[in-house]
Amino acid sequence: MNKQNTKILCINAVYPDATSITKPVWPGVLHDVYIAETTKGKYICRFSGKQNAEYNLYISNLLQKHNIKVPCISVQNVDNTYIETYPFISGKTFYERLIEGMPKEKSAKIYEQLFDIVYKITKINYDINKVPALPWVTKTAINIFKQFNPHEKITLCHNDMHAKNVILDEEDNIRALIDMDSIYPGQFSMAMINMIAYTKIYGLNTDRLIELYKRHNKNKQILDIKTQSNIYYYLLKMYLCYSKHLLNIK
Repeated sequence: MNKQNTKILCINAVYPDATSITKPVWPGVLHDVYIAETTKGKYICRFSGKQNAEYNLYISNLLQKHNIKVPCISVQNVDNTYIETYPFISGKTFYERLIEGMPKEKSAKIYEQLFDIVYKITKINYDINKVPALPWVTKTAINIFKQFNPHEKITLCHNDMHAKNVILDEEDNIRALIDMDSIYPGQFSMAMINMIAYTKIYGLNTDRLIELYKRHNKNKQILDIKTQSNIYYYLLKMYLCYSKHLLNIK
């Protein structure tokens, strides 16, 4: 039996009333993700390692306590296979709306909201003992950005806050942020450079994000933003190449 069939059997064990199990339009990069339609509703099922799943559950609960809109995660263990599940969140991603031609004033407003959310996360107290060991590529990125901003504290950050990880409602308001395992200790500046780098990779306009970042750093000396985003892009490529091995994903 192949891995996909094994995972479908695991999902059936969690949702015995599932009427269909399919892959999403935007598949997971590092983890296998499925959509299970059941008689009671639709659910996202994301396969992960034990430590990763338990950390995501912790982060989900922590952020919800601070009124940050994230999925309400449950963790299921089926024969030592860990599955993160949560109710399907309807709506288009910010990325989809941008490529559809969202008006500039609307996208600027969402970027401002995301900037505020990323900054708000840095103010949340967290239990360092619950943070799993970070991959060496991630540690390298944190250490490099420490050199750029030596006086900036290490705080909790969403280090993958890009347009594909933001779900909007019908009125183009933020409905939820996704990708919990990208929330770990880091620097606010690194989180912002990630947003700028991804926006650039997608071929989208980065002007508003750069303006917000510069405004935040108005009294600080910052390295050329282009240089920072290029460095981050290089590290990101390394992470994607080695992540499955480093995270020990089944």
